[in-house]
Amino acid sequence: EEYVKYLYESEIIDGVDSTCIELINQLAQEKDISRLKFVYNELCDQGIIFDFDQLENKLKKYYSKQIKDSLFKDPVVDSEGIEHYYINGVDDTSIKNKDGEPMSSTDKIPVVKLKGIKFKLLIHTLMSGNDPNFVSYRDKLIKDPSLWNKLDGASTISTSLISERSNWLGSGDISYGFSEISENSLVSMGPDDIFLSHGYGVLDPRGQRDVEYSTPDVLISRTTKGNYLNEVGLYRKSSDSNEYDHRLQPTCIVCSDYSINTESIRAAQYFKIPIYVIDGAYYSDYDNKIYEQYNSLGKTINDISDIENIMYSKKPIKDKCNLVIKLLDEGKANKSITSQKYVELLTECRKIVCMYPIGNDRVLVSELDNKISTAKRDLNQ
Repeated sequence: EEYVKYLYESEIIDGVDSTCIELINQLAQEKDISRLKFVYNELCDQGIIFDFDQLENKLKKYYSKQIKDSLFKDPVVDSEGIEHYYINGVDDTSIKNKDGEPMSSTDKIPVVKLKGIKFKLLIHTLMSGNDPNFVSYRDKLIKDPSLWNKLDGASTISTSLISERSNWLGSGDISYGFSEISENSLVSMGPDDIFLSHGYGVLDPRGQRDVEYSTPDVLISRTTKGNYLNEVGLYRKSSDSNEYDHRLQPTCIVCSDYSINTESIRAAQYFKIPIYVIDGAYYSDYDNKIYEQYNSLGKTINDISDIENIMYSKKPIKDKCNLVIKLLDEGKANKSITSQKYVELLTECRKIVCMYPIGNDRVLVSELDNKISTAKRDLNQ
């Protein structure tokens, strides 16, 4: 209910969409078949028709843009938390780069080392098979990245959204990174494996379980189960691009700081893109360190960025919210923040709580509403 309210107030959906979602929730909880028939007939008699596909497409486009706008863009120059350098390419006469140029060890491959800077990237990890008698498409693609633009393959691609808070790359041979996608790219998403339907020519691919549309920060904060990877399903082709037969193109190859293997160098060389190296020493336990600055090390809340640092952590939502309330109450009491600022920051906390699609604590929202109402009333006296 609160999440739908957030979508409506943010103008992501309109009044008809809101009513549609409310009706879906009612019908999902209804066990009486005769009651379901009555509601259906009543809607038909009133001539009310809900376009569920249109509603889903609205959500997809909104969250696709949210992800697109959040993705890391290299500032190109060295600064705090980021470093640039070059490494040599590999000699490979069997393939040419995507522009048809030969590839040699004299090629200079740009490397971007992320060592403390905040970032978000979509990654697609390729892992070779263990059976020497069976060579899969992925095995071939690892050795020959030009196949990405030669073969049609599946209609969709599974990626994971990583950031400074959650950047485990998995145990694959190579990770393709994406910092640029179309606003129409999103198929489905969720904080765990959603079992996205793949295959050549799949016309209506969908996630099979745990599908949740959410903002990038909420998605990452909820990525805590299983192998610590969420899933963001994308279409492999988009009408927004005319190059390479509309195929989605990686914008970087992502590696850990342990090594940059030959396969990663070859792929970066073929696509003419940089290699991003994530320095584990800087990001180890990053999420917990940020949270503990406020929880145990005495950092105070002064603006919205502080609210986001706490509310987008991986801690339970009730714990996060209670910490925000405690620090804001202390700030108001010692006058380090004004009463007006107190209301603004408490309202921002409530807004973030309502962004969480599942597990939305109505008691928590009610508590926040009461505190905001009381603070506003005191402000006007």
